[in-house]
Amino acid sequence: MRVVMVRENLENIPEYAVPAGFSLRWYQPGDEAHWLRIHLLADRDSRIMPDLFVRRFGSDPILLVRRQCYLLDQHGEAIGTGTASRPGR
Repeated sequence: MRVVMVRENLENIPEYAVPAGFSLRWYQPGDEAHWLRIHLLADRDSRIMPDLFVRRFGSDPILLVRRQCYLLDQHGEAIGTGTASRPGR
């Protein structure tokens, strides 16, 4: 089953507090490896290849830093991710 959530714009997005011990940060160069690790752990049945990140999100760091965030645990390790994908991706 595939779930696709669509939002026409990034305006008026609700804000929620991050639970104690966790933090959020925006994309940084090299996060492709974190994204891949997170998705491989979350979906062990699909064949997720390293090039999927670039195919899905592109490689423009200016766009990525504005559209992709990571949830960090208390040790600063990326454990979740969310992306506002570009149209057509």
